Amino acid sequence: FYREARFASAMAHQNITAVVDFGEDEKVGMFMVMEFVDGEPLNRVLFRDKKLPVKKACEIVLQVAEALHYIHKQNVVHCDIKTENILICEEETEGKRPRMFVKLLDFGLARSLVASRMSTSLSGTPHYVAPERIRGEPASPASDVYGVGILLYELLTGQVPWDGPVQKILAGHLDEKPRSPSTLIEGGLDPAVERLIMHALEKRPAQRHKDMAAFIYELRTVM
Repeated sequence: FYREARFASAMAHQNITAVVDFGEDEKVGMFMVMEFVDGEPLNRVLFRDKKLPVKKACEIVLQVAEALHYIHKQNVVHCDIKTENILICEEETEGKRPRMFVKLLDFGLARSLVASRMSTSLSGTPHYVAPERIRGEPASPASDVYGVGILLYELLTGQVPWDGPVQKILAGHLDEKPRSPSTLIEGGLDPAVERLIMHALEKRPAQRHKDMAAFIYELRTVM
């Protein structure tokens, strides 16, 4: 609990929910005070809309990627990217349509890149976990690149690349090429968007974007 609170309270970024206080109280026990964010969890948006238009999906993933790029610069990897951990909010702007912005939550599984012993125990949501984590290798920024690749895939197609029993999902991450997202979208998908997703979902970390900045650069180019 304290590790999560310390990680989260050290983060100051517009796309990360701010933790303003934490500690222990004799009445309530352990507590964490966070900024109040009025938004809708992304999993609920997806449940309702089934899949998102390319422009909206890319905008959401861009903001998540920018939050992750920021935390990587603080030597932390998130390790738990999923639609439940993302809030979609709207900000009123004078005379214009409300602006959508994203808040990334939950540092419960975050890992320090400079800790003396990196945990290699497997935790996180099986649908999003990077192959190297299943192989018992430590988490790295490349693991979060894989996570945003899965996120974009799910937002555009309405499904994750592998589903079913946990063992089947983990085997998919390790050994199976994901089904081409363009085959799951009516009218297909811009080849540049498909290339971006497939690049982020490479099995070996070294074959993905070299860091989150490179992913963001390619995503902005596509947009």
